[in-house]
Amino acid sequence: MSYPPLILAWGKERFHFQYDDSDLTEMTLAQFKEICREMTGVPVTSMKLIFSGATMKDDVSPLIYYGVYPGALVRMMGSIPKPGQAVVSELDMEQHAIMEKFDHIMSETSDLVLQKIRGFLSNTQIFIDQFLSENSAIDFKDAESIIKSERKTLFDSYTYISEILMKRLLIVDGVVLPQGADNARQQRKKIVRQIQSWMNQIDEAKTRVLDLEKAKTSAI
Repeated sequence: MSYPPLILAWGKERFHFQYDDSDLTEMTLAQFKEICREMTGVPVTSMKLIFSGATMKDDVSPLIYYGVYPGALVRMMGSIPKPGQAVVSELDMEQHAIMEKFDHIMSETSDLVLQKIRGFLSNTQIFIDQFLSENSAIDFKDAESIIKSERKTLFDSYTYISEILMKRLLIVDGVVLPQGADNARQQRKKIVRQIQSWMNQIDEAKTRVLDLEKAKTSAI
């Protein structure tokens, strides 16, 4: 039985390998990478093989584990280093991709909440100035129903922002970091600290409202 060739696509280059099902069952990803290195000159440490949109990572697994079949097309990413140029490892490439993902998460989070946080903090100060400050012209007891309504609107905004920030923390925490990805790990810590800083700001503003209300109530 004649099998169609397995195709390795590297940029505009195409390499053909004549394998049957038994070959793909026995050949590990590490062995195939070594063959690709011999054919292209791309170092295994800077090589990434992709099949059906997924990166093939487990070197000890056979090609058939990834669903590769005779006639399939496997894409390869990587380049031949120039003389004196350091070889980029697979870890470096993976870490770079993760750090780009963190940048996207942080940018998206800022777009989602930054204006809302500023609005909440501004509205909190307005609420305090109108109803809770010593110089307020409004009688706290007489305006109780109005204050409750305004406080509910304010605190609903707090809850909405808080839920967004918690979800973003879970997204950041859910990114799996490979061992040795120290730069990506540091970047995640910075993002977590920033999100927690935003949470602390709105928490402190809400607490200030509750404390001033308690003081006003006790004074009546």
